[in-house]
Amino acid sequence: MSLTVELFDLPAHQFRVFWGASGSMWQSLWNRFLDLTGDNPLALWTVGSYVYTSLIYWSIGLVYTLFDVTGRPGFLRRYKVQPGTNEPVDASRLRTVIRQVLFNQFCTGFPLLFIMYYLLPAHTRDN
Repeated sequence: MSLTVELFDLPAHQFRVFWGASGSMWQSLWNRFLDLTGDNPLALWTVGSYVYTSLIYWSIGLVYTLFDVTGRPGFLRRYKVQPGTNEPVDASRLRTVIRQVLFNQFCTGFPLLFIMYYLLPAHTRDN
């Protein structure tokens, strides 16, 4: 095997080693999750996807929003793309943006998850 093939295979090899060492842990966590939530594919696809993506979005967004609202830590200001813009953040505009994002996520994103579930081929969504 050439060195080039071995270098390209390195990430896949590392993943196989990681999964082999911890695969049973991930499977047992998934099984516990299914014991708590049930095994309904529609609920897992729609509610599960919505909750997961919303948690990721809002946890990361909250950190950046806190940076903008508080101005702390100060050393991060040098990385701001548009320094001086929206400083300080206008509270009423921030509330308007948060309401709009929540509306978009719930009134657009959530119904689209239901539609996409039914548009997926049956063999994809039932597995």
